[in-house]
Amino acid sequence: MSEQRAQYGCVTWSREDPDQQELSAIMNSFKMDMEGVISLGKDGILRSLTAERDVIGAAPLRPSLIAALHARMPQEYADKYLTAGEWDGVDGFKTPESAWYSPDKNILPEPLSELKKKRGIEKLETPNNQESQASGEQHEG
Repeated sequence: MSEQRAQYGCVTWSREDPDQQELSAIMNSFKMDMEGVISLGKDGILRSLTAERDVIGAAPLRPSLIAALHARMPQEYADKYLTAGEWDGVDGFKTPESAWYSPDKNILPEPLSELKKKRGIEKLETPNNQESQASGEQHEG
């Protein structure tokens, strides 16, 4: 039987890997905000965040799941943000459950700016507009 692989951008990982399957199940269980993000905190907790960075989903990751998540990152991102040894010993199961939904604010990424929110909404609203412009149609705005 050939190995099934999933691809996101230019990163590929095995769908048959048990850690990748578990990580996918965790992320698929999260509530999502259209303008939010999924973020792994330095405390080993994977969180679904709103644009304002309120936590709407959280799950602890053991070291093998942290490595599985990092394996999904493009190499350019890994080179820039994943310092060697930085995640050694990080285990979300060592983080008290009370901190999963109420982490220190320094663990979370900065809230999405109003300008970025506006740009994101514009992108969502214009897919047909972009296709029309590519085919030569003009739209009044």
